Amino acid sequence: MKKIVKLWFKNIKNSLSQFIAVIVIIFFGVAFLSGFLASNPNIKKSMNDYLKNADTWDIKVSSPLGYKNEDIEKIKKISGVKGVRYGREIDLWVEDREKNKAEARIFFYDADGYNKTELIEGRMAKSDGECVVEIASPYGSKLKIGEEIRVKGRSEKIYKIVGKVISPNFTSAHGEVTQLGIGKAYLGVHLAESQRKHLVESLSVREKIIKKSNGFGQYNILHVQIEKSRMSIFSEKYSDKVHRIKGRIEKIGEASLRKVENNLGNSFNSNKISWNVSSLEDGIGISNFKTDIKKIESIAKVFPVFFFLVAFLVVTTTMTRMIDDHRKEMGILRCLGYSKGSIFTFYLTYGLFAGIIGIIAGIPVGFSLFPKFITKAYASTYNLISEKTIFFWGIAIIVSVVAIIVIFITVTVVVRKTLHDIPARLLLQKTPEAGKRILLERIGFVWNRLKFSRKVTFRNIFRYKKRFIMTVFGVAGCMALLIAAFGLRDSIKNILDIQYKQISRYDVTAVTADGTWKKQNHDQYEDLPLHMKKANVTTKTKNYVDSGDDVLTLNVVDSTKDIEKHIVFKDDKTKKRMQLDDEGIFLSKKIAEIFNVKKGDFIKLDIGNKEKQFKVSGIFEYYTGHQGFMTKKYYRKISGKTLANNSAFIKIKEKVYDGFSINERRQATQNIVEDIKKIDGVSYVSSLDDIKESFSKSVNNINGIIAVLSICAGLLTFIILYCMSNINVLERQKELSTIKVLGFYRQEIRGYIFREINIISAIGIIFGIPLGFWLHKFVIKKIENGGVMFVRNFSNTTYVYAILITVSFVILTNLVMARKINKIDMVSAMKAND
Repeated sequence: MKKIVKLWFKNIKNSLSQFIAVIVIIFFGVAFLSGFLASNPNIKKSMNDYLKNADTWDIKVSSPLGYKNEDIEKIKKISGVKGVRYGREIDLWVEDREKNKAEARIFFYDADGYNKTELIEGRMAKSDGECVVEIASPYGSKLKIGEEIRVKGRSEKIYKIVGKVISPNFTSAHGEVTQLGIGKAYLGVHLAESQRKHLVESLSVREKIIKKSNGFGQYNILHVQIEKSRMSIFSEKYSDKVHRIKGRIEKIGEASLRKVENNLGNSFNSNKISWNVSSLEDGIGISNFKTDIKKIESIAKVFPVFFFLVAFLVVTTTMTRMIDDHRKEMGILRCLGYSKGSIFTFYLTYGLFAGIIGIIAGIPVGFSLFPKFITKAYASTYNLISEKTIFFWGIAIIVSVVAIIVIFITVTVVVRKTLHDIPARLLLQKTPEAGKRILLERIGFVWNRLKFSRKVTFRNIFRYKKRFIMTVFGVAGCMALLIAAFGLRDSIKNILDIQYKQISRYDVTAVTADGTWKKQNHDQYEDLPLHMKKANVTTKTKNYVDSGDDVLTLNVVDSTKDIEKHIVFKDDKTKKRMQLDDEGIFLSKKIAEIFNVKKGDFIKLDIGNKEKQFKVSGIFEYYTGHQGFMTKKYYRKISGKTLANNSAFIKIKEKVYDGFSINERRQATQNIVEDIKKIDGVSYVSSLDDIKESFSKSVNNINGIIAVLSICAGLLTFIILYCMSNINVLERQKELSTIKVLGFYRQEIRGYIFREINIISAIGIIFGIPLGFWLHKFVIKKIENGGVMFVRNFSNTTYVYAILITVSFVILTNLVMARKINKIDMVSAMKAND
């Protein structure tokens, strides 16, 4: 037993470079796979832990009238409700010293309330005229302690910033929904409760209502917390529970307002006053966060697995060569009487030992490195994510088991095949692969013109077919990873140009509160001098398909000429412009794929609780949302009903923006949006600039992941080429020594090996291009979620970047191997093997 153990350690020492190579490849593959698989749960758990520690509310109820005691008690008695607390929020304009305006949400600090604030810098506001600001948004992060801001409420008031905080009120740089400006509050301002009276709007009209209805007018917000125990806010169980409780609260609100209406009669307009019940998931920050982590999850299911497969193909080749080098030891052990089983166990433990070292080192590095890097990529948008390392035992066990199985299969196949030979044959070195005529030799006019060294290179490439195939596949796999990574970046980035410059030609959308666009809306609208044209539509949003987040927005248009000036309909295949007619419905490409329909097919839509069949007359290119367009004439023909307009696409005159910077353009859009909001009946206005900005931030987050994928794919290319080149040099030391003795120059000797590496790499690159194209298509379809469709193609620069990175690592491999070739001991290499 002692002799076996001694021999075991001696083998490791004698083949240390190969042993280390196996460890490094397993380490790299395991770290990449475990790290990416852990990234998504790590970010989710980090956010979930923060929200729980901050004592975050789950449901928010807002009402301009306040609340009655009996309503609050009813909410508290709902099954699953843990507690209810009061609060007040006000949305107002804020202006800094440089006259930059921003929509802001004012919070009044309450130490006993939900959503605890975490002080990052400075101190909390204590006295009149002091405030602290949220740093989640770029606007808030630029404000400095000691700077003054002007808050425009019932009267303007100046506040001095004394601290910076983070809180669940603003979970991201995307802001939150507001009725001000372009519909987004980008700044959170916290004041002491004592300062509320300076900012609350005059309640003279409402005080009578509040007095009669026994409401608490000083509070316009109720924060409801549900019983979660160990439930994650990202789980379906949590969403179902919140949805159920929201429904109960909405019914309580409806009943309460009916009572107020009965008491007050004509002085109360129930159409304009209602309870607004929203969940934590409904907020822009958490909603966008959930969308982004779905993208990470989708990427983690494809890239790391592909990377892992390529890495372990190289492990298989390296371990095969390492075991082949120990044929002589196997023969000696057989001659000494050791059984095949004991010899198999000897080499199995040898392979598993290398694998276990790689696994033990790789998993902790993967868990600490990759999630942290990806977290940093998202930290600029979601400042509440911590960078702590979490060890996921489930992922660790799965990755370890898969790696061990691969090693076990490799050792089993190679060792058993070797042990089939008789001991006498095992004592001799394995016969080299026989040289054969290659196809190129049969093409005389080419072969006869090649130099001797070139002929040797081509013969050697095809002499070791298995290694040739493995190297080509390895390089092609890495090339495919690079193309898919850079292509993914292009596919996401190009949405900004294609969707918001080529397809969506409008600037603003407006929706009416009562569901119709009345004549007075038109009259007031036409009085605005800054608008060129508008397209009136009836918008109906509904989950027409049983597929989770896939919601179709059906737009019934007044005029085909007007809508085509605001939205460009391009055929999804030919890219030619289409004209909406009275013969059918236009569907966006992604929803057409979900419906599994093509042009000329019929789809069923639920119209007024009745299923109606609509003919698909066109499928158009559209990337952000599921859209359907039809004319009023066709809608009336199929449904038998007439719809009144309830929204409009609005395009602003280009001359309004002449000479404007980006910030000035945004300010001009805000002013126009404010004008539109003054139109009677308009309840919601959104700006395309704001949507573009939000989407752009998500694209920037993906860039960090692309960088990680690109670096890892490049390193894997180097490891593959190094391992294969190292095996090549070890096997052919006698050949290299022979040509060195024959007087070949150092450069010629290096070229003897490097030409093979370069040619095999070039073949790998060529095969990697179509493989990368296919992988990109596969990944794109996997990571698309909700109504988003990514651009299905990418620019030619993607191929250029991938080729340049691969070539760079080929050159690096050649430089490293050059030193190894120079150190070959000619005397030892030239000795007879037997």
